[in-house]
Amino acid sequence: MSRSNYATVSTGSNTTIKSGYGKLHSITITPAAGTVVHVVDSVSIGASPNLGTSQTGEILRLGPAVDAEPEYFGPYDIGFNTGLTIAATSNARVHVEYE
Repeated sequence: MSRSNYATVSTGSNTTIKSGYGKLHSITITPAAGTVVHVVDSVSIGASPNLGTSQTGEILRLGPAVDAEPEYFGPYDIGFNTGLTIAATSNARVHVEYE
């Protein structure tokens, strides 16, 4: 039986949630207007990736948000191999469910 883990990324961080393989189950975003969130199969996307374009290993690209209302994306069962990294524009809080 799989076990879900939860992580929260806040204020525009680029954060590696997990190294190695796993599955992405869902994402909840509390955005500011214009927020963009990239979910990438990587552990090294650099300190300042260009969030206006696709990223190498991109799993999902969400946004730009039109308002500040929380949005739920899922349920997913998307596999990743290298790692799970989230990159978000400033002022976005991102909650991730994964295993």
